[in-house]
Amino acid sequence: MFLGSTQPPPNPRSRELIT
Repeated sequence: MFLGSTQPPPNPRSRELIT
C-alpha cells in the first residue's frame, strides 16, 4: 500500500510531517 495512492485528507499535523 502506497501512502501517495491513498493519502489521507490534508490534516494540519499531516501537512507538518509532509511539508
